[in-house]
Amino acid sequence: MLRNMINWKVILSAVCCTLIMTNGAFAQKGSEEQKKKVAKKSATEQVDPTLISADKLPEGVARTFKKRFASATDVQWHNSGDTVYTACYTMKESSVESDFGASGYWISTTESMDPESLLSSCYKTIALYYPVYKIRAAYKITRSDKNNQFLVHITEGKQAKTAAPVKMYLDKSGKLINIIEPEEQQSKEEYVDKKAQKEEAKLKKEFESDRQMDIYPAKIDGSELPNGIQKWVDKNYPDYIFKKVDYVVEEEFADEGNIYRIIIQRNGINQPHATVWFTRDGNFLKLVDEYREIEQTAERTKVEKREVSEAFKNAFALQYPDMTAQWEEWDEGWKAVFNNKYGKNTAYYDNQAQWQYTRNEMDYAKVPYAVRTAVETAYPKGEVVHAYKVTAPEVKPYYTLEVYLKKDKSTQEVDLMQNGKPLQ
Repeated sequence: MLRNMINWKVILSAVCCTLIMTNGAFAQKGSEEQKKKVAKKSATEQVDPTLISADKLPEGVARTFKKRFASATDVQWHNSGDTVYTACYTMKESSVESDFGASGYWISTTESMDPESLLSSCYKTIALYYPVYKIRAAYKITRSDKNNQFLVHITEGKQAKTAAPVKMYLDKSGKLINIIEPEEQQSKEEYVDKKAQKEEAKLKKEFESDRQMDIYPAKIDGSELPNGIQKWVDKNYPDYIFKKVDYVVEEEFADEGNIYRIIIQRNGINQPHATVWFTRDGNFLKLVDEYREIEQTAERTKVEKREVSEAFKNAFALQYPDMTAQWEEWDEGWKAVFNNKYGKNTAYYDNQAQWQYTRNEMDYAKVPYAVRTAVETAYPKGEVVHAYKVTAPEVKPYYTLEVYLKKDKSTQEVDLMQNGKPLQ
């Protein structure tokens, strides 16, 4: 009996040793496999070389970012060795990017947006070049020079979501600025309206007479109006339609510049109608409704003319010594209009008296050949009505051209570098 017990102990001991050795071998093998996987993963995952820590930022960049985007979270900074610093962050649950010059000058902010919030004119422009398309992403680009844009990523036809998108840059009114094809990765602007080509010969003859008229569209569709106007009508006159829309200057609202004067009417013949006025941004000005016996005018605070402060005068004097300027207010601060040997200039300053950019009005014939070729190729039916050389902090001098388009009697601003490529 004792021997039998001893034998069982020997057997159990041998089995346990075998299991321990086997598990140890598997553990060692698993550890080696894990090490190989980690090593392989480390080799394939490279750290973004443009990523920098916040303590490496120029003081001006850090200060401007903190002031403008105090509520930003999950901030990452990038710099590829040039003078532009990019902040990628989250604000109001949206992904946002902002570019800054090394001195702290804010350049632009790009934020994701719901494609359904795009203007109807954006959809019309996209459909003109890509009749069958899918919008994969949309972004709003706010720029310091006020030339705000939309960036839309689309794929043609039935391409998969994973296909490289076409990038379309549209101005704030929904008109095309630039197309970047995924394969070419280069600028391409194509205007495919063949009927318009027949009118090219007549364009220059008619241009001078057309320019003396209102350059804004003679007929505006209600769907092209700012969202604020459409919401006001939906709320106050839900059963009315846009009967006529004019974009005019009226003496009563002369300080507003061009405004919308709109006739709205209940659908049908000889139905009640009303006339309503809105600013170009969609703010209510006045309503006249004879049927309901209503005449209502928005309360408007008269703004007294302000005098430019010494801070702006000193900033201008440091930049342009021995020059005398006439000062005018603009959306972001003050602008100084002055003349020098290059002609008429306008220097723009923000509310902190920081210089934003300067436009030098120039003869189109003196614009570099590459720039003229690019704009004439992009707008074969257009006519350049104004040309400016623009200088701004942190960017090379570029050219802004105002192009008159006969088709809709409107003007389009185009920013091009000296080599004829679009300003990005």
